[in-house]
Amino acid sequence: MKPVAPGPLGGTARCGTSKNAGIRVEVCGWASPYVIGVIHFGGFKPADNPSKMFTQVRAQVEHPAS
Repeated sequence: MKPVAPGPLGGTARCGTSKNAGIRVEVCGWASPYVIGVIHFGGFKPADNPSKMFTQVRAQVEHPAS
């Protein structure tokens, strides 16, 4: 697991790579004072840059309370 930019929602984030049944899997997790989360990217190539996609996906699934 390596530190990655957490994006505009802040907190801390890390991503790491593994394999499951021969398929490359990238796992990114994040934590802030109010939420924790994990996203799995299966079958992506390193050139797809899952660590960068992480911030886009997180912004779509996590919304600050109003």
